[in-house]
Amino acid sequence: MFYLIGIIILIICTLRNRLDILSVCTMCFIVYSIYCIPGIGISGYYRPKLSHELYYLIYLQIFIIFIFLFITRAAEKGKTIKFIKNNYLFEQKKETDVQYPKILDTSFYIYTTIMVVFAVINIIKIGFSGFAAGKANVWEESNIFFIISLYGSFPSFAYGLHNKKKMIWIPSLLIELTIFFAGSRAFLATLIVIVICEKGYSLWRSKKNSFTIYIFGAIAIVFLLIYRTVDTYIMNGDISGAIRVLQNPLIWANALEFNEPRVIIANYDYVLTSGIKLPIGDIVYRFIDFIPGMTRIIPIKLVYPEYFSDWLYLEVHGSMGVGGTIWGESYAMFGVFGVILFTILWLLFLRYSNRHLSYYKEYSCFVISLGVYLAWYINRLDFNRVGQVTKITLLCFLIWGLIYLILGGAITIFGRTIEIKAMQKIRERNK
Repeated sequence: MFYLIGIIILIICTLRNRLDILSVCTMCFIVYSIYCIPGIGISGYYRPKLSHELYYLIYLQIFIIFIFLFITRAAEKGKTIKFIKNNYLFEQKKETDVQYPKILDTSFYIYTTIMVVFAVINIIKIGFSGFAAGKANVWEESNIFFIISLYGSFPSFAYGLHNKKKMIWIPSLLIELTIFFAGSRAFLATLIVIVICEKGYSLWRSKKNSFTIYIFGAIAIVFLLIYRTVDTYIMNGDISGAIRVLQNPLIWANALEFNEPRVIIANYDYVLTSGIKLPIGDIVYRFIDFIPGMTRIIPIKLVYPEYFSDWLYLEVHGSMGVGGTIWGESYAMFGVFGVILFTILWLLFLRYSNRHLSYYKEYSCFVISLGVYLAWYINRLDFNRVGQVTKITLLCFLIWGLIYLILGGAITIFGRTIEIKAMQKIRERNK
């Protein structure tokens, strides 16, 4: 009952305000905890009646999200004190704050081309049959350049969509469709969420209702759920077989069960009931892993697997494809304090990402892409997988940033402007 009251309050708060990255994270937290209503979970051999400890933590997270939303939304409406308004309000920064629009466009054309080349290298290597064999085969046969192209296409898609550059967002979409064809839905889903946030921000600026975007999001979710039941038919070119399957009402009922949230909530519950506590070395490893190459410089012998989902798989024999539970891992690291700490840090980063929906910085699309991914997907990730996508996004930012600087652009980060002096002189001479 308390859970139902809590999520109803969150849903009302979300629907009454702008549709953005914070709205997405709120709705997705609800989706991934929805099996608290029947009170069951299923993860491999572990099929519990959800524990009281789990409900207490879920209530706590719902409360934190509600308070955070209340303060943030009030600040947006100018109803809080000036200090909060100046620090937390989405400043009405104009997109003209970006100083070199032509150079910026050119840099993203070049950047997108690099991402396409990275993808094509792997597409040629793996071949159509390799992709048709499924995502597991693709991950086995592909190299790091394919992973970079998949995550690297998020910011180029966001930039192209926002600036209406078809030759940027369409190639980015095609890259993500390759792995979607192989059976992985997360990358295409991220693009859908980027579209939702872009349109939601646009409607908010024009003071229009976002109801149609919520409908679009609901249809997209149903599509992705249903696609999972027919993806093998599609990959094999058996369209008639896919249509035949979709004519079966039981298939629709099974697809709409939201199996993944049931697994994730069971994983969360298992951490609480198993009594696992990560040793200090494993905790330190998870922090330094966010810094590229640091785990090689500071080698740490781990007691538990690097990926928390691997430990869960060994413990309960759950699905490797569904993932872990970052909130359960937070608890394994620091107990209840860990869940509170990382929930707040997550929300703070998403609020920061929200500010960039106005694209007031040259690099805003990189912040948005990472924010969107973590908003909807973090509930089923491990710390190391969060670190992985963070590092790849940083690498892609550096690739784009180098291109932009060589073309004569300047990037301002933390109040400091970075530019190549020789390019600055050339630009000033051409004025």
